[in-house]
Amino acid sequence: CNQKLSLSRNMPVEDIVDEIGDGIKLINLIEVLSEVDYTEKYNKTPKMKVHKIDNCNRALKFVKQQGVEMKTPPSAENLVDGDELNILGLIWAIMSKYMKFGDDDESLNAKEALLLWVQNKTAGYDDVAVKDFKSSIKDGVAMGAVIHKHRPNMIDMSKLTKGKDNAVANWAVVQDAALKYFDLEKYITPEDILKLDENSMVVYVSEYYTGIAEQRKVDLAARRITKLIRFTEENDKLRAEYVVKAKSFTDTVAKVQVILNDRTIDNTMAGAKAKIEQFYEYKATDKSSILGDQLALEGLFNSLAMRLSHGKRPAYVPPEGTDLDAMNATVGQLEKTEQERKVALHQELNRQIKLLDFDKQHKAASAQLVEYQTTTEADLSKKEVSHSVAAASYQLRHLDALDRERKSIVSTTFAKLLKLGATLKDEKYERSNEVADREQQLTSTFDRLEKLSSEKRPVLDDDLAREIFREDLRLKNEQHVQKHAKIEQWVAEQTAYLEKKEEIDSVGDATLQLGLLSAYASEKEAQSQAAVASFKALGAEVLAAKYDNGLSTYELGDEPDTANKDQLRARETAVDEHWQRLDGLYNDKKAVLEDDLARETFRDNLKLQDNMHRRSHAALTSWASEGASYLAQREDIDDIPKANTQLSILKAWRGDFAAQQSNALPALKTLGKSILDAKYETSLSSYTFGSAQSDTQTPEQLKEREQKIDETFVNLDGAAGEKQSWLEAELAREQAKEENRVQFANQAAAFARLASETDNEAKSTHFGFTLAEVEAFGAELQADDQQREKATDEQHAAAVETFAEGEKLGVKSNAYTEATPASLTTLHEQTKKALADRRERYEKELAHQRYLDGLARDFAALADPFSESMVSTKNQISSSQNSLEEQLAFVAARVAESEAGDQPKLEAILAAQKKLDDEGVTNNIHTTLTGKDVETQHQQFVLFLNAKKKMLEEAIEQAKLRGLTESDFKEIKENFEQFDKDGDKSISQKELKACLFSLGEEKGPKEVEAIMQEFGENGELSEERFTEFMIKTLGDADTKDEILAGFKLINRGEDQKTTVDRMENVLESHEVEYLKENATPIDDGYDYVAWTEDVY
Repeated sequence: CNQKLSLSRNMPVEDIVDEIGDGIKLINLIEVLSEVDYTEKYNKTPKMKVHKIDNCNRALKFVKQQGVEMKTPPSAENLVDGDELNILGLIWAIMSKYMKFGDDDESLNAKEALLLWVQNKTAGYDDVAVKDFKSSIKDGVAMGAVIHKHRPNMIDMSKLTKGKDNAVANWAVVQDAALKYFDLEKYITPEDILKLDENSMVVYVSEYYTGIAEQRKVDLAARRITKLIRFTEENDKLRAEYVVKAKSFTDTVAKVQVILNDRTIDNTMAGAKAKIEQFYEYKATDKSSILGDQLALEGLFNSLAMRLSHGKRPAYVPPEGTDLDAMNATVGQLEKTEQERKVALHQELNRQIKLLDFDKQHKAASAQLVEYQTTTEADLSKKEVSHSVAAASYQLRHLDALDRERKSIVSTTFAKLLKLGATLKDEKYERSNEVADREQQLTSTFDRLEKLSSEKRPVLDDDLAREIFREDLRLKNEQHVQKHAKIEQWVAEQTAYLEKKEEIDSVGDATLQLGLLSAYASEKEAQSQAAVASFKALGAEVLAAKYDNGLSTYELGDEPDTANKDQLRARETAVDEHWQRLDGLYNDKKAVLEDDLARETFRDNLKLQDNMHRRSHAALTSWASEGASYLAQREDIDDIPKANTQLSILKAWRGDFAAQQSNALPALKTLGKSILDAKYETSLSSYTFGSAQSDTQTPEQLKEREQKIDETFVNLDGAAGEKQSWLEAELAREQAKEENRVQFANQAAAFARLASETDNEAKSTHFGFTLAEVEAFGAELQADDQQREKATDEQHAAAVETFAEGEKLGVKSNAYTEATPASLTTLHEQTKKALADRRERYEKELAHQRYLDGLARDFAALADPFSESMVSTKNQISSSQNSLEEQLAFVAARVAESEAGDQPKLEAILAAQKKLDDEGVTNNIHTTLTGKDVETQHQQFVLFLNAKKKMLEEAIEQAKLRGLTESDFKEIKENFEQFDKDGDKSISQKELKACLFSLGEEKGPKEVEAIMQEFGENGELSEERFTEFMIKTLGDADTKDEILAGFKLINRGEDQKTTVDRMENVLESHEVEYLKENATPIDDGYDYVAWTEDVY
């Protein structure tokens, strides 16, 4: 009674004898058992005995109407008064009625069904073999096993011992468990149980059947609530886990973003390489971990989403910024940041490579400049000894060339070096201090070279001025020597004349000799006024000449002169002595000749004068002849000093010429006039020069001599002018040759520097790091080639032309350079080759970059679609709303494809990556992916597919079970086959009722009929439809209404509240604690309605 009423009507029965007396529980019991509602009115709250008797009469009438038969039915008063015997007899009659299916013939079916139920529940228990309701069930072990089957924690099977001797003890344990399990009262003692016959035992066992059957409804409700709690708890855990992992993921990515967005650099090659290595290490490890975390997060979300969707729960909405789209966007932004970081890192590495290349160029150019400066400084620091105008002039011109070269190098080569250094400093090159040190050293040295040059120039200017002074003084001293030699020769001749004693045989002879002596005196005086005076003046000038400008001094006789002042003074002293001696000789001779004067005649005197005239003319003619020969001579002039020397010699000769014109030539004219004007005349006769027939000389001859000497002097003056012009032209030509030498040397040096710079820069030219950079460099290269080719062509042509002009001028050697057109042409060809080699290197690099770009494009063409396909497939799987079976078919197909079809693609991608790796390509501008990225992504994708496949398979299998276990299905199948007597895979309505009974599902006739109408066809129920009905009855029915109904059933009809003690009867402690933590407290329990509403 308690089983039927407490579960169905929330009317717990403590003592049926005491509680049946108001008639209410009896009416409700018959309604439950008969499935017929009592339609008449009765008092539902009787207070007075009369009201209770009225209710009991109505109840007994209802009992009789439902076919319950009794030989001696109790009266209403028996019930009200608590007549135990009559009441228990009524209850037994009711039990006997409703333990049958209808007809007496069917009672065997009920017994068999009950036996089958016991056998099913005890299957698998050792030493338990139930064959009937006689001996095999009497020891109580079988019924203990039945309870243990449903509630293992309510009975200890080890306390039950098989055998009749242990029956009482066994039944005591079993009855305690039955009371606790389904409130079966101990209305019969263990000893009485042993006395029951077979039918009575069937009735008693049916109490267990009914109790457990009714309790199964509670268990089913509890199972559904437990499932809901666990489902909800798992969902809560998944939500919480998702929130934690999503936050951890976004925090991790945010930290990585901060690191990747860090653009600080240490401006070192080592730093750039280290950051590149760190970046790719991150890509290989941390990024893989991040993608794995993202995939795990997606799997977690998908698992939760599928659980909620399958459980018909509202979709989970993650916190803002943590949904899958946000996660994908986060990873997308991360990959964008990665790409930006990769580009920045490679740009920095490329910049460092360029800076290192620039530094090498700077070092090489600095080394060349240091070599130049060292050589030049040694040159400027050396004090050359110049003992000639040519040597001093050469040193000055050499200094000029050094200055021009230094200025040219400073304005070109060094300027380029400084520009390159400025680039390195602006780019904060790690060795900028070394660059600055090199430039500072070079600048300091250039300043020192300029200072050395400025200090050396006055010294070389002084050397040239001194040597010009020395050369002039040398010429004058040479002239002094020559004049002295001539004077010596004249003195020797006159000394011989004066020392000679002529034979005087007549006055004429004496007069002649006196005349000659007189002519000598005149000639001596002329020599004193001309040759000696000029000689003394030149000597005085040479002796007084001294060069002193503060830097150097010079006077005749200084090293390396062979002549000296003492020699000059000695010559002048000798002339003075010669003159004194000549005076003495003259005086002696004059005295002798005056003694002979008487013997002289006028005619002889004139003859003497004419002779003297002829001698003077002969002397002038001889001097003029020598002068004409000198003036006609064209010396071999091959340098400027020789030209200047000849001009100085010509100047000295012109001085002599002027002296002859102003002294010797007038003296000749005076003597000639004296001869022509002389006349002897007496009264008897007269005489003039040449008038006597015996005279051999005539006035015409004298005049002709004077006319010829005049013409000769005019010719000499013209010849001197011509020689002056010729020598000046020769000097100009030599100066032009010298300028040509210097110009060619400068042009050759400049061209050599240009060629060297072009060669070095051509060899060190960097074309770029990417195809775009190399292609863009093409135009720059072409322009640079054209500019360099033009510059080298022009400079080479200019130098060769200068050399050719020098050859025309007669230049045969060049002290300023060893360069020749041939050597310059060789340099020119080398420069052309260097540019051609650079162009060839560029074309190779361009082809190589195009090849590398092709490899990169090939990789991107393979990797990007493959990656996008995986992302697209993953998104398609994650967002699919198709049935679980359709989703599983799609995922399984993709798993198969990933195991077979993806491998060749992945191998092709990795092969393409290896080609890039072999070529050293680390920066692929056509994709953000690497082979490792794709491989990792594919590994994660395969894990995702397999996890999703497993998840779907489990969900489908779980859906197939629909809340039942495999053993449940087995029991359903075996029971169906037990009642399918003809084996046609279908059962009748009567067979269905028995089958349900054997499964613990006792149904009334109306309920069975309703089942047949819903699931059967033509009065038969197939195995498939029977299974479907059982799934519906026992399986998942976790709608909100079912859950609320289950709570209400467990809590004996409570509409809102559940209590801990009622929950503990049917739920595990974990589930009870969960409800206590999450349901709202109400009175002495918890609000299960509010909790259920919140869950759904």
